[in-house]
Amino acid sequence: MLNRKLRKRIMAITVSLTMIITSFAAISFDTLGAEQSYNYSAGEWQESLNYKADEFEEVHFTHDFIASAADHLFEGVGTNALHQILQDEIPIYGHLRVYSDYGGTMTYRVPVQRKEIEYVIAVMDDTLPQPFDINPFPVTRIMYSGRSHEDSIVIILLSDGFTEEQHDIALNHAKNAMDSMLDTRPFNFFRDIITIYFIHTTGTNTETGIGYLGTIRELELPEIGTTVTNTSATMQTDRIHELVDSVVARPNQTMIQVIANAGHGTGWAWMQWHYLLNATIGVTSIRYASHPTPGGSNILWPNGTAWHSTFIHEFGHSFGNLVDEHERQVGPTELRANSTSASIADIDVKWRHWAGYRNVLETPTRFPNGWAVPAYVSEHTGQSGCMMRGAGGNRDFCGVCTAELIRRMAHISGEAFHGRSPVTTNPLPNTPIVTMSTGATRILDSAFHGNTSLNTMIIPPSVRYIGDFAFIGATGLRIIENYSTTPQQINSTTFAGVIRSNVDVIIPAGTTQAYIAAGWEGFRLIERQGHKITLHFYDADDGTNMYVKIPLVFDEGYASIDAAAIADIMGQMEEKNETGENPYGFAFWGWFTSTEFDAENRTSARTGRRRPTVGTTGFKFNTNEPIAFAWFDEYAINGNIDFYAIFSLWGDVNDDDDVTVADVTLIHEYLFDQSMILLGLPAHFSNPLNIHAGMVTIGAELSVADSTRIEQYLFDQSMILIGLPPYFNAVLGRP
Repeated sequence: MLNRKLRKRIMAITVSLTMIITSFAAISFDTLGAEQSYNYSAGEWQESLNYKADEFEEVHFTHDFIASAADHLFEGVGTNALHQILQDEIPIYGHLRVYSDYGGTMTYRVPVQRKEIEYVIAVMDDTLPQPFDINPFPVTRIMYSGRSHEDSIVIILLSDGFTEEQHDIALNHAKNAMDSMLDTRPFNFFRDIITIYFIHTTGTNTETGIGYLGTIRELELPEIGTTVTNTSATMQTDRIHELVDSVVARPNQTMIQVIANAGHGTGWAWMQWHYLLNATIGVTSIRYASHPTPGGSNILWPNGTAWHSTFIHEFGHSFGNLVDEHERQVGPTELRANSTSASIADIDVKWRHWAGYRNVLETPTRFPNGWAVPAYVSEHTGQSGCMMRGAGGNRDFCGVCTAELIRRMAHISGEAFHGRSPVTTNPLPNTPIVTMSTGATRILDSAFHGNTSLNTMIIPPSVRYIGDFAFIGATGLRIIENYSTTPQQINSTTFAGVIRSNVDVIIPAGTTQAYIAAGWEGFRLIERQGHKITLHFYDADDGTNMYVKIPLVFDEGYASIDAAAIADIMGQMEEKNETGENPYGFAFWGWFTSTEFDAENRTSARTGRRRPTVGTTGFKFNTNEPIAFAWFDEYAINGNIDFYAIFSLWGDVNDDDDVTVADVTLIHEYLFDQSMILLGLPAHFSNPLNIHAGMVTIGAELSVADSTRIEQYLFDQSMILIGLPPYFNAVLGRP
């Protein structure tokens, strides 16, 4: 029997169970910090060594799961037996029964991993290291986006080399550095979705005797002071990740940086290539003992600090995967946005569309080995053209680096970004037509930079802002459909490199002058006719065609429906039914478009007009809900959608212009199929029918009462044909 200590320890293990109710189930164990996942067949079990294998316990998705498993597998088994199992490499399996509210009880054959057995032995022998508090240090949330970590840019800062008494000093350093960063393009574009945590670590490192995280070392002349380590040899990388993981789950970590309380030095960062996101670590010295040097490499930033540019520069490495733009860099790589090799000619470099803008040179800077960077490189970093040069006096990233940082942050914000890839071998997205999502409020700076595949851009009225250089180099652009009645303000950079006279900009009626005033001059501005829906009402009795046009004005992506207009046109048919002008009345089937009419090329024998496919439901206007622009734009032709109100004879579920026994048979088959589906069996008949026409008792759904009413109606009609009075006086289309 497991002792209480073992049970408690095992209960502390976090277990994640995912069940897929198909042909397999996935069960994930995370027992010793390394997750292992396995798929197991939910069919027949193989014979194997089991301990208490025939004992089951029903459990929900709780942490009791692993304790229950351990009880069954290891009850009454001593450590000697477990050691022997490990030595002989005997596979151990357990049969576990898991209960799901939606899937019922299912049984799985689950192998026990070697590390799990080793863990149990360690607990039983009391040789397991005592657990420690993963993060004993104070954590301050400096900034909160109001969103979940998953939907935020989450930045985690740690201090190193500060004492407990210097907590406020370290915290102020972190706040001031982030203020500078959030005032820097492009981080300022995403201020609203940024969350920042600060972990105040204290203590000393066993190797250096200075910083707890190992990012600080003594200079060769101790009297000069300390500097940041220029190697990762002493940095406690694993410990940093442990601390950060205790605050933010690893998949949601965006940027990590250590603020080192060193008197000298600058900073450095890990760079691990990943096309989307991969949070690596940077280190920056606060340089409390340094002084300005020639060329302005320590030019003070607005709040009096000299190291904030390095702080931001290191994020360019660790988050943006951007290289240093100086010849001391190890070398070029085509995976980095701001470097290219000697084999790439100047005219073919991946950032050629940026030439002449945002400090990007017409001819890139080449170093002695031939590799190139986009911006001007000066011997004095403060005179260079990009913060990735080295940075003390640079306040901005060049256009190439800005665009790459935006691309990565847009991946988190979920905003559209279809610019040129930073990877030379995979440069262009294939996006000939892009429709911004309804509800989008802006087009990001650089969002479509260098995208020569873009031909048509559709901008909903919810978009209020278009960033600088949003379409720089999008030379294939030919059509912009802009639905905003209040034009977005643009400037000469927005479409840099695009010949405006080649582009048709389709805009709302009456807005040409407003667009010109907002900077849209030079484009071919074409006013669109007003949005509308045209409701066609076919009088099912006399065949006349009435229609009403309902204009739509979209605001923030939606338009309200004129409920009175729809009610009036529908009311006319209701009035005819109520006055008894139609002998057996008509059921409203739904609103259909011409495309739906043409699906099967059917016509009515009674009216000669087109009919939709039997079995389709048609569109139902809900006058309490607005029309979404995206939906309208999908179906509209020249700003209009024609809808036709279609009616059917009550009881005519096969829509052949007559009510017969065939309709009753079709309803019986439909009801039989529904009963099969309720039993979990497949439908047998699956014949299409017009359900709306069949609901002759005006119930909530088609039922036996409807088929009975139609049968009574047919009996009455047969009585009338032979000169006898109706027996049931059955009326279709009435409760």
